[in-house]
Amino acid sequence: NKITLNMTTNKLKILALHGMGGSGSYFSSVLKNLTDNLQDICTFTFGDSPAGPWWRSNADNSVYVGIEKTMEYIKQMEATHGPFDGVLGHSQGAALGGIIAATKTLPHLKIAILVSGFESRAEKHKGLFEPHSIHGIHSFHIIGTSDMIISPDRTQKLADCFTIPPVIWKHSGGHSPSPSWPILEIRKFIEDYLNDVVATTSTF
Repeated sequence: NKITLNMTTNKLKILALHGMGGSGSYFSSVLKNLTDNLQDICTFTFGDSPAGPWWRSNADNSVYVGIEKTMEYIKQMEATHGPFDGVLGHSQGAALGGIIAATKTLPHLKIAILVSGFESRAEKHKGLFEPHSIHGIHSFHIIGTSDMIISPDRTQKLADCFTIPPVIWKHSGGHSPSPSWPILEIRKFIEDYLNDVVATTSTF
């Protein structure tokens, strides 16, 4: 449970991953209220997909075209802006967060905030997204019960992959949190994680 806080700011470093067709700057504007609320405990770095979407699926979703380039980009971000303690993603960015967690691409990753995410169906990830298959990561999942883009059961299935019991926040809206992002709930999730780290690493 060793925590890797930014040595200059003593804050968790979070990599934010936009959805399909989005951008880092747009996602930053969407999350402004959240990042402002968390600025005392987190710093955020917003990624930009190197080729529009993070990947494109073939007809049966067994191949994610471009995922290798995306994962190289994530490793570059880790080298230049990391080490990252957490990921926050929406839609395809949340699915990417799940892939990062399952493949251990970010070695210091301890928290994941995944909004309207889904498990990878790519053949190369076969076996990585089974129930309780992702270890050692605290996760917070936002599910829109009226989501017509990513069905709620797929988002729940991603949450079920984590061995540490996930925090689930449901809303009656669609693909984006409605009527607004659950800022206080996300803050509590992060604070609970930090308190758990302190409790488990303290010696008396």
